[in-house]
Amino acid sequence: MFVEQGGRCAICDQFLSDSQKRPAIDHDHMTGVIRGLLCDPCNKGLGHFRDRLDVMRRAVEYLESAKNKTVPQYRYEFFQSGASK
Repeated sequence: MFVEQGGRCAICDQFLSDSQKRPAIDHDHMTGVIRGLLCDPCNKGLGHFRDRLDVMRRAVEYLESAKNKTVPQYRYEFFQSGASK
């Protein structure tokens, strides 16, 4: 499987040898069928979404819809500084 994937994560395409951890063997938690090898961040990302495609699709839609939004008064740095209006 490692060779079939070209030594890369099946999701982000990062070289698995660049990761500090061993590749994660991703599997379907209902059937046990192995889906592929993932880097640690991608494996954890799937875990956080609990393999729910509906939630992952909404996350993609959210990111795509927010891509062109610009609301300067609500920048991340503002919240990090502890400032308030």
